[in-house]
Amino acid sequence: MIKAHPDYLHWAAIEIAAKFRHFMPGWIQAIPSGTDAAVLSELISDKTEARNFIPAHLLEDLSNISELYTLESLALENCRREHWLNKAYEVQDIGIEERYKKITHFLLPASKIKEKDVTDLFGNITGEDHCPCRKFVEAQRAFAGFCEKISSVSKPFPTFGAIYKSLESTATQDTETQNGATGTIYLCLSQECDSLRKKNLLLLKGTVDNGSSAEESVIRLSYLGETFVFLPKAENLRTVNVLGEKTERRLDGYEKIGHLRKATVRRILSRFWNYMSRSAVNLPRFTLVERDEDERFILRGRSEDENGD
Repeated sequence: MIKAHPDYLHWAAIEIAAKFRHFMPGWIQAIPSGTDAAVLSELISDKTEARNFIPAHLLEDLSNISELYTLESLALENCRREHWLNKAYEVQDIGIEERYKKITHFLLPASKIKEKDVTDLFGNITGEDHCPCRKFVEAQRAFAGFCEKISSVSKPFPTFGAIYKSLESTATQDTETQNGATGTIYLCLSQECDSLRKKNLLLLKGTVDNGSSAEESVIRLSYLGETFVFLPKAENLRTVNVLGEKTERRLDGYEKIGHLRKATVRRILSRFWNYMSRSAVNLPRFTLVERDEDERFILRGRSEDENGD
Protein backbone atom coordinates (compact mmCIF):
# COMPACT_ATOMS: atom_id res chain seq x y z
CA MET A 1 0.00 0.00 0.00
CA ILE A 2 2.90 2.34 0.76
CA LYS A 3 4.34 1.73 -2.70
CA ALA A 4 0.95 2.32 -4.34
CA HIS A 5 0.25 5.54 -2.41
CA PRO A 6 3.50 7.03 -1.03
CA ASP A 7 1.95 10.12 0.56
CA TYR A 8 0.60 11.12 3.95
CA LEU A 9 -3.03 11.76 2.94
CA HIS A 10 -3.38 8.22 1.60
CA TRP A 11 -1.64 6.81 4.69
CA ALA A 12 -4.19 8.59 6.88
CA ALA A 13 -7.05 7.22 4.75
CA ILE A 14 -5.64 3.67 4.99
CA GLU A 15 -5.36 3.98 8.78
CA ILE A 16 -8.97 5.22 9.01
CA ALA A 17 -10.14 2.26 6.92
CA ALA A 18 -8.36 -0.09 9.32
CA LYS A 19 -9.85 1.66 12.38
CA PHE A 20 -13.41 1.33 11.12
CA ARG A 21 -13.36 -2.39 11.88
CA HIS A 22 -12.38 -1.67 15.48
CA PHE A 23 -15.13 0.90 16.10
CA MET A 24 -17.99 -0.78 14.20
CA PRO A 25 -19.37 -2.85 17.15
CA GLY A 26 -19.72 0.27 19.32
CA TRP A 27 -21.21 2.19 16.42
CA ILE A 28 -23.90 -0.45 15.80
CA GLN A 29 -24.65 -0.85 19.51
CA ALA A 30 -25.21 2.90 19.96
CA ILE A 31 -27.95 3.05 17.29
CA PRO A 32 -31.39 3.33 19.01
CA SER A 33 -33.83 0.43 18.80
CA GLY A 34 -37.61 0.52 18.46
CA THR A 35 -37.64 2.86 15.46
CA ASP A 36 -39.28 0.54 12.92
CA ALA A 37 -42.74 2.09 13.09
CA ALA A 38 -41.30 5.51 12.33
CA VAL A 39 -38.77 4.29 9.77
CA LEU A 40 -41.29 2.20 7.83
CA SER A 41 -43.82 5.03 7.85
CA GLU A 42 -41.20 7.00 5.95
CA LEU A 43 -39.91 4.25 3.67
CA ILE A 44 -43.28 3.04 2.37
CA SER A 45 -43.47 6.33 0.48
CA ASP A 46 -41.60 6.77 -2.78
CA LYS A 47 -41.27 10.52 -2.07
CA THR A 48 -39.42 10.20 1.24
CA GLU A 49 -36.00 11.73 1.77
CA ALA A 50 -35.26 9.24 4.55
CA ARG A 51 -33.44 6.96 2.09
CA ASN A 52 -30.84 9.72 1.79
CA PHE A 53 -30.64 11.08 5.33
CA ILE A 54 -30.64 7.72 7.18
CA PRO A 55 -27.25 6.61 5.75
CA ALA A 56 -25.95 10.18 6.13
CA HIS A 57 -26.85 10.19 9.85
CA LEU A 58 -25.39 6.71 10.36
CA LEU A 59 -22.07 7.72 8.79
CA GLU A 60 -22.01 10.87 10.93
CA ASP A 61 -22.48 8.67 14.02
CA LEU A 62 -19.61 6.44 12.89
CA SER A 63 -17.31 9.44 12.48
CA ASN A 64 -18.32 10.74 15.91
CA ILE A 65 -17.85 7.47 17.82
CA SER A 66 -14.54 6.53 16.19
CA GLU A 67 -11.57 8.60 17.31
CA LEU A 68 -10.43 9.21 13.75
CA TYR A 69 -8.64 12.45 14.47
CA THR A 70 -5.91 10.75 16.51
CA LEU A 71 -4.04 9.00 13.70
CA GLU A 72 -0.54 7.60 14.18
CA SER A 73 0.26 8.30 10.53
CA LEU A 74 -0.13 12.04 11.24
CA ALA A 75 1.67 12.07 14.60
CA LEU A 76 4.70 14.35 14.89
CA GLU A 77 7.16 11.49 15.38
CA ASN A 78 6.00 9.92 12.09
CA CYS A 79 6.08 13.11 10.03
CA ARG A 80 9.76 13.83 9.60
CA ARG A 81 11.72 14.55 6.46
CA GLU A 82 13.40 11.15 6.50
CA HIS A 83 9.98 9.47 6.29
CA TRP A 84 9.02 11.30 3.11
CA LEU A 85 8.83 8.79 0.23
CA ASN A 86 6.93 10.86 -2.34
CA LYS A 87 9.81 13.24 -3.11
CA ALA A 88 9.01 15.85 -5.75
CA TYR A 89 12.62 17.04 -5.42
CA GLU A 90 15.59 16.06 -3.29
CA VAL A 91 15.57 17.57 0.19
CA GLN A 92 18.95 18.99 1.22
CA ASP A 93 20.27 20.70 4.32
CA ILE A 94 21.25 24.22 3.34
CA GLY A 95 22.88 27.13 5.11
CA ILE A 96 21.50 29.84 2.85
CA GLU A 97 19.72 32.71 4.60
CA GLU A 98 16.87 33.15 2.09
CA ARG A 99 13.76 32.16 4.04
CA TYR A 100 11.92 30.86 0.98
CA LYS A 101 14.62 28.21 0.47
CA LYS A 102 14.29 27.17 4.09
CA ILE A 103 10.53 26.81 3.55
CA THR A 104 10.88 24.55 0.53
CA HIS A 105 13.46 22.43 2.36
CA PHE A 106 11.36 22.16 5.54
CA LEU A 107 13.85 24.05 7.68
CA LEU A 108 11.10 26.57 8.44
CA PRO A 109 7.74 25.17 9.62
CA ALA A 110 4.49 26.42 8.12
CA SER A 111 3.51 28.02 11.45
CA LYS A 112 6.33 30.57 10.98
CA ILE A 113 5.69 31.47 7.33
CA LYS A 114 5.15 35.19 6.77
CA GLU A 115 3.51 37.04 3.88
CA LYS A 116 6.92 38.11 2.52
CA ASP A 117 8.01 34.46 2.41
CA VAL A 118 5.08 33.57 0.16
CA THR A 119 5.85 36.56 -2.10
CA ASP A 120 9.49 35.46 -2.36
CA LEU A 121 8.41 31.91 -3.18
CA PHE A 122 6.36 33.07 -6.16
CA GLY A 123 9.15 35.42 -7.24
CA ASN A 124 11.66 32.58 -7.44
CA ILE A 125 9.59 30.12 -9.47
CA THR A 126 11.41 29.02 -12.62
CA GLY A 127 10.45 26.83 -15.56
CA GLU A 128 12.72 23.99 -14.44
CA ASP A 129 11.02 20.64 -13.82
CA HIS A 130 12.52 20.31 -10.36
CA CYS A 131 12.25 23.91 -9.23
CA PRO A 132 11.69 23.58 -5.43
CA CYS A 133 9.61 26.77 -5.22
CA ARG A 134 7.26 25.69 -8.00
CA LYS A 135 6.89 22.16 -6.58
CA PHE A 136 6.20 23.59 -3.13
CA VAL A 137 3.52 25.99 -4.40
CA GLU A 138 1.90 23.22 -6.46
CA ALA A 139 1.78 21.00 -3.37
CA GLN A 140 0.25 23.80 -1.30
CA ARG A 141 -2.44 24.42 -3.93
CA ALA A 142 -3.25 20.72 -4.14
CA PHE A 143 -3.54 20.50 -0.36
CA ALA A 144 -5.74 23.61 -0.21
CA GLY A 145 -7.93 22.06 -2.90
CA PHE A 146 -8.29 18.93 -0.76
CA CYS A 147 -9.35 21.06 2.22
CA GLU A 148 -11.99 22.91 0.20
CA LYS A 149 -13.24 20.28 -2.27
CA ILE A 150 -14.74 16.84 -1.78
CA SER A 151 -12.36 14.34 -3.35
CA SER A 152 -15.01 12.44 -5.33
CA VAL A 153 -18.44 13.26 -6.75
CA SER A 154 -21.08 10.56 -6.23
CA LYS A 155 -24.28 12.52 -6.87
CA PRO A 156 -24.92 13.58 -10.48
CA PHE A 157 -27.97 15.66 -9.54
CA PRO A 158 -27.76 19.27 -8.24
CA THR A 159 -26.60 19.74 -4.65
CA PHE A 160 -25.58 22.63 -2.40
CA GLY A 161 -21.92 23.34 -3.19
CA ALA A 162 -21.80 21.57 -6.54
CA ILE A 163 -19.37 22.98 -9.11
CA TYR A 164 -20.47 23.30 -12.72
CA LYS A 165 -19.02 24.27 -16.04
CA SER A 166 -21.10 25.84 -18.77
CA LEU A 167 -21.71 23.64 -21.80
CA GLU A 168 -22.12 26.81 -23.82
CA SER A 169 -18.61 27.90 -22.84
CA THR A 170 -17.29 24.46 -23.81
CA ALA A 171 -18.95 24.77 -27.20
CA THR A 172 -17.23 28.11 -27.74
CA GLN A 173 -13.93 26.54 -26.66
CA ASP A 174 -13.55 28.22 -23.29
CA THR A 175 -9.82 28.16 -22.58
CA GLU A 176 -8.58 25.51 -20.16
CA THR A 177 -5.86 26.07 -17.60
CA GLN A 178 -2.60 24.17 -17.55
CA ASN A 179 -4.13 21.75 -15.04
CA GLY A 180 -7.14 21.02 -17.23
CA ALA A 181 -9.60 23.21 -15.32
CA THR A 182 -11.99 25.37 -17.27
CA GLY A 183 -11.34 29.11 -16.91
CA THR A 184 -14.85 29.72 -15.53
CA ILE A 185 -16.80 27.69 -12.98
CA TYR A 186 -20.21 28.07 -11.38
CA LEU A 187 -21.01 27.27 -7.74
CA CYS A 188 -24.49 26.15 -6.70
CA LEU A 189 -25.63 28.28 -3.75
CA SER A 190 -29.15 26.86 -3.44
CA GLN A 191 -29.71 24.85 -0.27
CA GLU A 192 -30.29 21.08 -0.33
CA CYS A 193 -34.07 21.34 0.02
CA ASP A 194 -34.22 23.66 -2.98
CA SER A 195 -31.81 21.44 -4.93
CA LEU A 196 -34.21 18.52 -4.45
CA ARG A 197 -37.44 20.32 -5.35
CA LYS A 198 -37.14 23.71 -7.02
CA LYS A 199 -37.21 24.23 -10.77
CA ASN A 200 -34.72 27.12 -10.63
CA LEU A 201 -31.40 27.16 -8.77
CA LEU A 202 -28.90 29.90 -8.01
CA LEU A 203 -25.32 29.81 -9.34
CA LEU A 204 -22.34 32.05 -8.55
CA LYS A 205 -19.72 32.64 -11.24
CA GLY A 206 -16.02 32.21 -10.48
CA THR A 207 -13.01 32.78 -12.74
CA VAL A 208 -9.34 31.84 -12.64
CA ASP A 209 -7.35 34.44 -10.74
CA ASN A 210 -4.99 36.19 -13.15
CA GLY A 211 -3.55 38.43 -10.45
CA SER A 212 -5.71 41.43 -11.29
CA SER A 213 -8.30 40.91 -8.54
CA ALA A 214 -6.92 43.14 -5.80
CA GLU A 215 -10.24 44.15 -4.21
CA GLU A 216 -10.49 43.36 -0.51
CA SER A 217 -13.92 41.85 -1.14
CA VAL A 218 -12.62 39.10 -3.44
CA ILE A 219 -13.27 35.49 -2.33
CA ARG A 220 -10.73 32.86 -3.38
CA LEU A 221 -11.03 29.11 -3.89
CA SER A 222 -8.40 26.45 -4.67
CA TYR A 223 -9.64 24.05 -7.33
CA LEU A 224 -7.70 21.64 -9.59
CA GLY A 225 -4.42 23.34 -8.77
CA GLU A 226 -5.75 26.79 -9.73
CA THR A 227 -7.00 29.74 -7.69
CA PHE A 228 -10.51 30.88 -8.61
CA VAL A 229 -12.01 34.18 -7.49
CA PHE A 230 -15.62 35.08 -6.75
CA LEU A 231 -16.48 38.77 -6.80
CA PRO A 232 -19.59 39.88 -4.84
CA LYS A 233 -21.31 41.56 -7.76
CA ALA A 234 -24.88 41.14 -8.96
CA GLU A 235 -23.79 40.23 -12.49
CA ASN A 236 -22.01 37.12 -11.17
CA LEU A 237 -25.28 35.60 -9.94
CA ARG A 238 -27.60 33.69 -12.26
CA THR A 239 -30.66 31.46 -12.03
CA VAL A 240 -30.71 28.22 -14.01
CA ASN A 241 -33.58 25.91 -14.96
CA VAL A 242 -33.64 22.37 -13.59
CA LEU A 243 -34.58 19.55 -15.96
CA GLY A 244 -35.72 16.02 -15.06
CA GLU A 245 -37.01 14.52 -11.82
CA LYS A 246 -35.44 13.07 -8.64
CA THR A 247 -32.03 11.52 -9.27
CA GLU A 248 -32.30 12.46 -12.97
CA ARG A 249 -32.38 16.18 -12.17
CA ARG A 250 -29.77 18.29 -13.95
CA LEU A 251 -29.11 21.92 -14.74
CA ASP A 252 -30.01 23.12 -18.22
CA GLY A 253 -26.81 23.94 -20.09
CA TYR A 254 -24.38 22.98 -17.30
CA GLU A 255 -22.32 19.92 -16.40
CA LYS A 256 -21.47 18.99 -12.82
CA ILE A 257 -17.69 18.61 -12.43
CA GLY A 258 -17.05 18.75 -8.68
CA HIS A 259 -18.35 19.40 -5.21
CA LEU A 260 -17.09 21.64 -2.41
CA ARG A 261 -17.10 20.80 1.27
CA LYS A 262 -20.10 22.35 3.02
CA ALA A 263 -17.99 24.54 5.29
CA THR A 264 -16.26 25.98 2.21
CA VAL A 265 -19.56 26.78 0.50
CA ARG A 266 -20.95 28.39 3.64
CA ARG A 267 -17.83 30.53 3.91
CA ILE A 268 -18.14 31.74 0.31
CA LEU A 269 -21.88 32.33 0.69
CA SER A 270 -21.45 34.18 4.00
CA ARG A 271 -18.72 36.46 2.67
CA PHE A 272 -20.64 37.11 -0.54
CA TRP A 273 -23.90 38.13 1.16
CA ASN A 274 -22.15 40.02 3.96
CA TYR A 275 -20.46 42.20 1.39
CA MET A 276 -23.53 42.55 -0.81
CA SER A 277 -25.62 43.63 2.20
CA ARG A 278 -22.97 45.91 3.73
CA SER A 279 -24.22 49.10 5.31
CA ALA A 280 -22.63 52.44 4.50
CA VAL A 281 -22.48 54.95 7.36
CA ASN A 282 -21.50 58.56 6.78
CA LEU A 283 -19.19 59.51 9.64
CA PRO A 284 -16.79 62.42 10.20
CA ARG A 285 -13.30 61.69 8.93
CA PHE A 286 -11.92 62.32 12.42
CA THR A 287 -14.08 59.48 13.75
CA LEU A 288 -12.99 57.15 10.96
CA VAL A 289 -9.32 57.83 11.68
CA GLU A 290 -9.84 57.58 15.43
CA ARG A 291 -11.53 54.18 15.09
CA ASP A 292 -8.97 52.99 12.56
CA GLU A 293 -11.78 51.72 10.34
CA ASP A 294 -11.40 50.89 6.68
CA GLU A 295 -12.60 54.01 4.89
CA ARG A 296 -12.83 52.29 1.54
CA PHE A 297 -15.29 49.73 2.87
CA ILE A 298 -17.46 52.32 4.65
CA LEU A 299 -17.40 54.89 1.87
CA ARG A 300 -18.08 52.40 -0.89
CA GLY A 301 -21.79 52.65 -0.06
CA ARG A 302 -21.76 56.20 -1.47
CA SER A 303 -21.65 56.97 -5.16
CA GLU A 304 -18.36 57.82 -6.83
CA ASP A 305 -19.66 61.27 -7.67
CA GLU A 306 -20.47 61.91 -4.03
CA ASN A 307 -17.09 60.69 -2.83
CA GLY A 308 -15.08 62.31 -5.54
CA ASP A 309 -12.78 59.27 -5.79
